[in-house]
Amino acid sequence: MFSNIDEEIIRMLREFVERNSTIIDLQFDPRLPPKLPIEPWAKDYISRMKTAHYFLLVASVDERGVIGRAENARYLIAELYRKFGEKIYQITDSKIFKKEIFECPRYNDFGFLKSQIPDILASVNRFVIQEANGDLIKFSKRFRQPRSMVKVIGRYVKRMGGPINKKAWIYMRWMVRPKPDLRIFSHFSPKNLYIPLTSDIARVAVCLGLIRSVEPIRWSDVEKVTHFARELFPEDPVKVDFPFFLIGRWLRGKALNMQTFKETLIKFDEFYRKTGFSILVTKEKVGYSAECPALPGCITQGDTEEEVLKNMEEAIESYLETVRKHGIEM
Repeated sequence: MFSNIDEEIIRMLREFVERNSTIIDLQFDPRLPPKLPIEPWAKDYISRMKTAHYFLLVASVDERGVIGRAENARYLIAELYRKFGEKIYQITDSKIFKKEIFECPRYNDFGFLKSQIPDILASVNRFVIQEANGDLIKFSKRFRQPRSMVKVIGRYVKRMGGPINKKAWIYMRWMVRPKPDLRIFSHFSPKNLYIPLTSDIARVAVCLGLIRSVEPIRWSDVEKVTHFARELFPEDPVKVDFPFFLIGRWLRGKALNMQTFKETLIKFDEFYRKTGFSILVTKEKVGYSAECPALPGCITQGDTEEEVLKNMEEAIESYLETVRKHGIEM
């Protein structure tokens, strides 16, 4: 099944994915600020209907060129809800959004395409109101497969289309997969999802020989990576999404080949054995940064990869000591 990949690498990769597939997405992790105005895992129908709409707004702007850091998408939609309340779901005039977005405290931290945010959000609401009659759950049941709904979202919501519909597949992952995702479109099967193929995940795919290059990403690349993920986890291929992102971020600036990939998995494994946690390591313009997704706010920096790993060990130890000292529930 994996004829071109060493069995040891496949074993390590499976273990890594299993270890890191339960991390809650930062867009709805209840431990992170700002506090969300909705309960993501609410059981009643009206709440779930609003949740599906709310996170389509989040997903629509969750793009580096538009919003900058992913956490800015969470912050912005929560801030707009604070300003507009339930009316946030009814605004179809981008000018109404524009004033509040421009005055957002983080506006200067958004991406170079931030001027498009009002139009993007207005297009989401027009789609939900006009095409879905205000109910995305009921609307989703018009389709037998997630891919059909993704195409429609991409057609109507600004910047959610394109050759790979990346943001629409991120949204569909949230809506279809069980916890730690939201499982709101419950008639869809997770096994029919496709990987939201980012450049970080593409680095993993290049190392494994699944695709040739990180850029440009084509739909055929999405199919190849998803096919590989289905061989690993037939019932839930998108289980690899976040774990592959962790690996791919660590691979930035490195030679993308099988040897580098194996060395990276070994480093992850060594760090996990020392601390009990996996981390996100990013090569910055100067030095490295690291954070522990399972411990919100546990971040550090270092001049070299070795230094940032050492600093991260100490940061995790200090974080856990504070948790124990103050009896904080993790």
